[in-house]
Amino acid sequence: MKRSFDMAFGLVCFAASCAVAVEAAQQTSAQQAVAPPIAQYVLFDGESGASRDYWNRGVLIAWKNPCGDWRDAEDRPQGPKPFAAVELGASTAPQVVRLEATELARFWLERGNTGALLRAATGYCELAARENTDAQLRPRLEVASMNRSTYRPQGVGPTCQLGAGSANVAMQFDLSAVRGKLKKATIVLHATAQRGKCVVELMRLDAPAIHTGGPAKLGLAKDYPYDKDIAKHPDVLFATDFSGSEWRKLYFTEGSVSEPQFAEDPLLRSTYLRGKLLKGQTGSCSLDYRWSTHGQPEPEEVYFRYYVMFEEDFGSLVDGNKMPGLAGRYGLWNGRYWEPACGNGGSRTTGLASMGSRGKTLCGWSLRGLSHKKPADDNPYRDYVAVGTYAYHVDQEGHFGDHWRWGTVLLERGRWYCIEQYAKMNTVSGPFDQLGNGKGQRDGVFRVWLDGAVVFEKTDIRFRHNPAIKIDEVWLNWYHGGTQPAAADHHYRMSNIVVARSYIGPMSRPQ
Repeated sequence: MKRSFDMAFGLVCFAASCAVAVEAAQQTSAQQAVAPPIAQYVLFDGESGASRDYWNRGVLIAWKNPCGDWRDAEDRPQGPKPFAAVELGASTAPQVVRLEATELARFWLERGNTGALLRAATGYCELAARENTDAQLRPRLEVASMNRSTYRPQGVGPTCQLGAGSANVAMQFDLSAVRGKLKKATIVLHATAQRGKCVVELMRLDAPAIHTGGPAKLGLAKDYPYDKDIAKHPDVLFATDFSGSEWRKLYFTEGSVSEPQFAEDPLLRSTYLRGKLLKGQTGSCSLDYRWSTHGQPEPEEVYFRYYVMFEEDFGSLVDGNKMPGLAGRYGLWNGRYWEPACGNGGSRTTGLASMGSRGKTLCGWSLRGLSHKKPADDNPYRDYVAVGTYAYHVDQEGHFGDHWRWGTVLLERGRWYCIEQYAKMNTVSGPFDQLGNGKGQRDGVFRVWLDGAVVFEKTDIRFRHNPAIKIDEVWLNWYHGGTQPAAADHHYRMSNIVVARSYIGPMSRPQ
């Protein structure tokens, strides 16, 4: 007996040089709430969903290849061999497209419902979408001896374009009602218009997996339960939570924080700072530790680890938020501290020294964390926080910093995460001019660990052309935007800051 599985989500055509259409149907302790596992591979056809460049634009998870990634019948990425193909002859009447999909459907059921990708080897046609007014023309998956799935309209157009080299179609069926052993599966589509001969090919969509953690790399923190006495380790430059007043007097002597609150956390057994990004404002926290201000030599490489929690109200529909990171902005030395002239705020980095009326200026860099803007629609990942790095460096694309997404990481609200960042300055070769400017090599390194697992690495960075520019700042920056203020209050917490010469790792928390 044959049953049909209608599409779980609808088709959307994206106007672009090469379009993608979507037919979409951690590690915690015993004391930390365990959330349901994040749903994998969920295609979304809303405004913040799939596009030419992104598998999910709302959380900035990109395709590796424009117009979508696929695996062919021999499991080759972007390979040429389809699971099935149908040639449509020239016709003015609608034509049925039947694609044998048993092997694909078994893969989805056994290894994850990544979806399918349709491409035109030749020609052009239009396919009826699941919002077509004629229900008989809507895409469906026919399977043997299965129950019918639920059809959930999402509000899309009646057709979608499929063209060789110009438009692909990503699609996903809701298989939640499938029971028992699959005997046969066929994707049934209807071509409602075409120009000449069109060959429709079926591939397996190579959807990205959302990061769910990994084996934690332990560092020097493993020998100091709850970070107690971790500052005594010879590689630790300084360590602090937010108890007492030492953190302010000894370390973060510069900058301010709006309406801070302090409380003990039972999980970390330390005092955290609770900050607020205020409605109608941009800045929240500008606390800064500078080696130069403390009269200490600036390092060429350093590790910076802190714990962070996003509260339930965290996130903005207006713009993203800057987060703590490392920097070496420098600028003009006024006799007491550096007055930054570039490396943030739309003043792009040159990595050079220059001479002006007030004296020598060093144009430095910054690598702050970044939480991205929340999707405004019903994106399936809207309840998570997409994160990355906001990078001012010599080779940045424009006046404002580059966005370096941390892979496919999506963070939950209401739980603690350990974020560790490592920066190593690039080398500079001569000849050098009289200000010390040479030629920066593309060998600077930046690496990020989340709960001890590497989630980002870049090894070809140019921070500088002048060796006087080093790492000068541990910058606990929380800033909304951009220039647009926050539309609502949203809160964050941070604690357990450690800065060291070697890898720190997550804290040891004996049970």
